[in-house]
Amino acid sequence: MKFKTFPIDRQMNMMDCGVACLKMICKYYSLQLCESST
Repeated sequence: MKFKTFPIDRQMNMMDCGVACLKMICKYYSLQLCESST
């Protein structure tokens, strides 16, 4: 079984780790991620 390489997405600040993790997971599975600021 061959695995894809996992994409790296750095967080912008200390509070951004969850968003960075979700972005990497979505990129790995080729899912669209809507980034909007609230």
